[in-house]
Order: sequence, then structure tokens, then C-alpha cells
Amino acid sequence: MTHCAWLGSREDPRTHFAYPLEENICGAPNGPRSLDLAHQTRWCLTDDHSACSFFVAPDSIAAFGSPESIHTNERHRWNRRGIFVAMGGVLVLAIIAAVILSSGQFPANGANSTPRETMPLVNLPTVVQAPSTPTFVVPTIAPAATMTPLPIDTPSPIPLTYTVQAGDTLAKIAGQFGVSVSALAEANNIKDPTRIRTGAVLVIPGKFVPTKTPTP
Repeated sequence: MTHCAWLGSREDPRTHFAYPLEENICGAPNGPRSLDLAHQTRWCLTDDHSACSFFVAPDSIAAFGSPESIHTNERHRWNRRGIFVAMGGVLVLAIIAAVILSSGQFPANGANSTPRETMPLVNLPTVVQAPSTPTFVVPTIAPAATMTPLPIDTPSPIPLTYTVQAGDTLAKIAGQFGVSVSALAEANNIKDPTRIRTGAVLVIPGKFVPTKTPTP
């Protein structure tokens, strides 16, 4: 999988994190620096990045509109589609109602009505009911309600990071955290494992910052 060439990080525009993170930014000319996580997942970190408006025409403001509205354009487009679908549904219902009324299936009161046939009255025999036996109903006691404990929100794990120090190598860092060099390089989009920059922040794959379990 290839990532967008314009994708970088706030600390070093020449590199970026290999998963959606607020530290990732867009380096395209006139493009928005901040990228929401959904945009990164859909475009920046996939093979579809070549279809992104920033990648296709990075110098054209018309390609993406104002930077503040880029992340809401998709939502507005779906809202407009919903309005058109609703209007179409109302139009279909109005046509169906007009067809039913024009077919004459619901005549007005008194129009083309057929007089009803009068049925002769019949004297029914009188039925004498025997006295009923009283019935005693035993009330049913509902079982006590069971108290269900409220679920405890579990915080999302935070990826563990490491800042490269002078004299560090990728193999040394990988051995320090018990991960392979290839996994560490892939997680941080490092093309040459022998070259890392001092001060760069590396994401340790499969490792997370310890979190405290909330007390119920």
C-alpha cells in the first residue's frame, strides 16, 4: 500500500505516521495543514490518495474550497442527497393519491350510492342466565427487579512512542521494545532502516501506554 506523497507530520514534514493521527498534516501547496482522521483513513493512507483533490490539483484553491470547510463537504453532499430523496418520495405519494381519486374508488357521500336492503326484524327468544359462581383471583406478586450495573467506559489505548536519541539505531530501538526491525520500520514508514533522524518520534507497533483502570 502506498501513501500520499504530500502527507507529513507536524514535527517533520518529510515523514508521517503510518496510521491516522492528529500529528499527520497535509503538505500540499495551499492545502489545509490539519487533516481529520476520517480523511486520512479514506485518502491519505490508501492507494486511493491519487484521487484526493489536494493530490490532483494541489495549487488550485478551487480544487478543495476553503480549508475550514473541506472536512464538511462530504457531509453536506449527503445532506443534499437526503433532501432530494425525500422530495422524490413526497412527489410519488402525491401521484399515487391523484390516481386513486381519479379512478373513482372513493365516491362522495350520496353519489351513485345503492340503497341498502331493509332486513325484517326477528324476535329472538329470551335467554335466562343461571346465577354465576363467584371466582376468586389470587393476585400474582411480580418478582423483584434485578439491578444491572452500568457499563464502565474503557479508554482507548494510546500508542507508545519513542523519541530517537543521539547514537540510536533502528535495531537498538527495536530490541529495547521487543519488536522486529521490519515491523518498526513499516509502522513509521521508514524506507532506509539504517538512516533515522535524532529527535524523530517513532511509534512502537503493538505497544501502548499503560492506562489506569477506573474505579467503579
